[in-house]
Amino acid sequence: MNSAHADSRGEHTPYSQLNALLASRLSDARIYTSGEWCFLKPMQQALHHASGQMTHKLLRHYFGLPVWAFRALHWIKGGAAPHHALKETVVMELCRIVENSQGEKKSMYFARILSCLDRNRVTVVAGKTGCDCPHDGVLDAAAPLPKRMSRTEVSMLRHCRQCLRQVKESGQFSREEYRYIATALHVFFNAFRRYWHFFRDQPVKTCLFAPHYLNEGLIAALRVLGIKSVEIQHGLIAANDYYYVYPAFVEKIRHMAMFPDRILVYGPYWKRVLMRGFEFAPGQVAIGGDYLYHESTELTAAADKEPLILIAAQKNIWKPYVSYVRWLVPFLRQYHPEWKVAVKLHPLEKNVDAYEALRPLGVELHGRGSALDNLLQRCSIQITIYSTTLYDALGFGVLNLSLQDTSDYADYAADMVREGIALPLKPGEDPVALWLQRGSSSVLERSEVYAPFDNRAFQALQASAAGKQA
Repeated sequence: MNSAHADSRGEHTPYSQLNALLASRLSDARIYTSGEWCFLKPMQQALHHASGQMTHKLLRHYFGLPVWAFRALHWIKGGAAPHHALKETVVMELCRIVENSQGEKKSMYFARILSCLDRNRVTVVAGKTGCDCPHDGVLDAAAPLPKRMSRTEVSMLRHCRQCLRQVKESGQFSREEYRYIATALHVFFNAFRRYWHFFRDQPVKTCLFAPHYLNEGLIAALRVLGIKSVEIQHGLIAANDYYYVYPAFVEKIRHMAMFPDRILVYGPYWKRVLMRGFEFAPGQVAIGGDYLYHESTELTAAADKEPLILIAAQKNIWKPYVSYVRWLVPFLRQYHPEWKVAVKLHPLEKNVDAYEALRPLGVELHGRGSALDNLLQRCSIQITIYSTTLYDALGFGVLNLSLQDTSDYADYAADMVREGIALPLKPGEDPVALWLQRGSSSVLERSEVYAPFDNRAFQALQASAAGKQA
């Protein structure tokens, strides 16, 4: 899911407000465009952090220094250039694992994709040390950047500085907002340098990764080096997204705004959602099908569903979920004592202790690597706010309920109801009564959301890369 705004240390800004910022503050792209580079997404990130007063995001930058001093500083603080060998296709592993019944750890996003590729022509790169997914190497984001700055890097530095000058001269941003914008460009520039050195002088033709937002440095480096950038869908995409389904003004700048060359989505439904926006042309969006790892390819509802309510929690939004479970369990004991509650944690949840405190209530707690499919086969009701798991439940005979008015993401939750993927559930409302009235809430065919896995879509990427190399 698009969880770029779920930061427990900052103020949550509702998606509707963020999109209003995008439309009202960033519609004049001339302010943040320099040469062939448009810094739309770093600007978005900066305004999001500024609107939530996320001061912990602010970093020291050196854009005010003369270029020679900037280069000297990086020489003093830098390290050796990376030494490695990459193959023609690079997969940037997200390190999201699923543990099967044999205790084997599988890559949630790339296990099936890699199974249909010629593995001898692929390098899998983990984004962090300690990644449990199979990988060939690690790109350590904490390692010192190389000492020497090339002409390409100096050119990008000048574009970042020009963008900052234009932002200041526009008079449209406060001094505080300027600090956040400078921080976002600082993060972008360092990422650009790291990826440029990582991929330069390598035979790489295609890079698969996710998501496109917060990966502008990677996309820019790939573009400079002539490497095709391919995003794979990694979660929910909704009309209310901040980094998807962009307004019309983006169509004229999308070729400069560091969007990927191509995006592969789960099914026709997601392509239709993306086509409401203007960041991609129709030919850039392809259907890869359900490439997520499943232990069984037969995804069906159990013959006898249990009186079980699944709470599918989302990353770092623990407060509304924990509060709701503390209300729900006593309510069920009083009015529906045969019903039980299971809580599935998000794979990247940081505040596990908050959920562990629910165990004394008799709640089933399923950790970050547990398989969702098994829970969907068992449960009769799923409750979440706006998770992708609402779509995962299609075909499992589950009643999807979206918690309304319980968090700063109420506008996103309302989208789930408008899309017809879930029924609204208000605080204090009886979910079992809704189930007795409605049964399953599936309004879309699963194949619309998760088309059959199309290995040809991924093999074609490798074949086109081989053609270029030839």
